[in-house]
Amino acid sequence: LQKDAMVQRGREALAKATTGKPKDVPRAMHKPGLGTIHLIQGWRGKGPLQEHGRGLAKILQKHRKEMERLPETIVKGKVYRLKNKHTGKEDPDRKAIVYGAFIAFLRRNKSGWDVTSHYNSEVTARAIVSGRY
Repeated sequence: LQKDAMVQRGREALAKATTGKPKDVPRAMHKPGLGTIHLIQGWRGKGPLQEHGRGLAKILQKHRKEMERLPETIVKGKVYRLKNKHTGKEDPDRKAIVYGAFIAFLRRNKSGWDVTSHYNSEVTARAIVSGRY
């Protein structure tokens, strides 16, 4: 699919996942070089900082205003490898897609990648692009 068509497909999947009765949308999008991307519900964060949430539930809870930009970030952004926080080595099960200051975090599952978070942060985007994240 052309990029604009994939953005539209992502918007439709996001609407399906977040309106009415929220549900997972497997195979919502595809990114060349990465593969299948799933939009999963996940769970809300806890505490005043809404820590440890993931998936669409976390994005809706903490980054609702950035949600609508998610398909565009996935389609037009560049994929980056991430380091494991504990070992400092590359984590093959985690990736980030950066588009400007927007970042989508992904985690590998059996059949592709789940979106775990999406937000706008110039500082984090710079750290990812420079390989410090």
